[in-house]
Amino acid sequence: MPENVVIVIARADDTTFGLLHSRFHGLWSLRMCTWMGKGNDPRYTPTTCFETSPFPATHEALDAAVAAAYGWADDTAAMPDEEILRRLLAPNRERSAAEVLAVPHWKSLAQASEQWRGGAVAKVTTRGAEHLFRPAAFVFADKEGVQWVEPSYADPHGASSPALHRCEGPWLAWNRVQGADWTVELVPCDPREPSHAGARAALDWHTRWLAQQSRSWQAERKAVWKKIKPVKA
Repeated sequence: MPENVVIVIARADDTTFGLLHSRFHGLWSLRMCTWMGKGNDPRYTPTTCFETSPFPATHEALDAAVAAAYGWADDTAAMPDEEILRRLLAPNRERSAAEVLAVPHWKSLAQASEQWRGGAVAKVTTRGAEHLFRPAAFVFADKEGVQWVEPSYADPHGASSPALHRCEGPWLAWNRVQGADWTVELVPCDPREPSHAGARAALDWHTRWLAQQSRSWQAERKAVWKKIKPVKA
């Protein structure tokens, strides 16, 4: 049970918490506190330690210190919130870019696509700026490019075109490759996206087919990969 020597500061803000735990307030408290025992046990006394503490103008001082840490020499209290957010966005983007560059684009897609159990959509943009949205039951990526397998591989009566597609070229982003005649962007299929509706129908059929065959998506993905791994077309 708490005793009468327990001191409670009834404040819930982080600023007060930080000030009370700062080196400055600690030094002040040791100088202004009372002592117990043989005079070598400091005791925090509200009347001498807390009430006499010269707390700074916290918000202004902290804001100025944070602005200085960001390198904003022109910061003032009148700076609009929009400008502050704009400036904060710049280092955020730099940090995000550094994190992305730490992992090659193709590895990022390879890792992400392993979790796209609902299938993906390959947005193919031709030189004529035509957009095609193709269903991708499975997506595989490597340094040279990306390849995907359409659900039609499992339908002997529905494959009017090759089910395996590959696009080789430079990586423009973690999920986008620039080929010789087309650009391909892979994203998980989103049932709320109108442009994915056609691909969604094929992917739903593939999901039902897997269930009928008592096959898991992950196991089927591994089986398909073994068949197409040496293929580059």
